[in-house]
Amino acid sequence: MITREKAVKIAREDVKKAGINLAGYDIVSELGSDGWHVSYANKKTAKGGGGPDYLIDADTGEIISKNFQR
Repeated sequence: MITREKAVKIAREDVKKAGINLAGYDIVSELGSDGWHVSYANKKTAKGGGGPDYLIDADTGEIISKNFQR
């Protein structure tokens, strides 16, 4: 099983490859029945959101899906 820290690291490394600056975002991660949900919430907005979202397989660490458009 992939830990929360490992799932966040996988998402962070992928975001870096995409050249996205995450300085203004908080990381939100939660283990769901379908895997790790890792999202980046904008610190400046009350609703959060605005950053990349990932779904990462909890067993293998494979990125199942990602969305940079929110």
